[in-house]
Amino acid sequence: MPVPSTRKIFAGLAAMLPLAAAMVMTSASPAMAASCYDHTGNVSGTYSKTGLDQRVPASGNLTTTSYCGDINLYIGADSVSPNYPYLMACVVFTAHTTACSNGYVPAGPGWQVIATDVRDGSAFIVKLRGLENDPESRGTAFKLAF
Repeated sequence: MPVPSTRKIFAGLAAMLPLAAAMVMTSASPAMAASCYDHTGNVSGTYSKTGLDQRVPASGNLTTTSYCGDINLYIGADSVSPNYPYLMACVVFTAHTTACSNGYVPAGPGWQVIATDVRDGSAFIVKLRGLENDPESRGTAFKLAF
């Protein structure tokens, strides 16, 4: 029986790497997302303003955790206008600025990343407003995962 050359062995291993990487990525992603979204430190509430920013939290700051690499916003049911569950959101990293880091991001329905690759332990707040300052957005349920 001939002994395979080192070149053939490496070629065979190289051919298997994309398959192994795909298996790792697809099996880890749902678990990571679930642990992030289900983290007990998450914040939830209802958008209650009309045409004005709603600060989340109402006072103080939130702090990013190791559970999520991003700050995520979930937009749920809108009790005033169920066919229009959308909000605009901005993240303010309060240790550095009083301004939105990337402007206002439209979000909804479902989960939306509103800040990505955040450093653990970063103090922040989220400002919410109705899409295009729409007063019909009042009553929209939301959750934050970070």
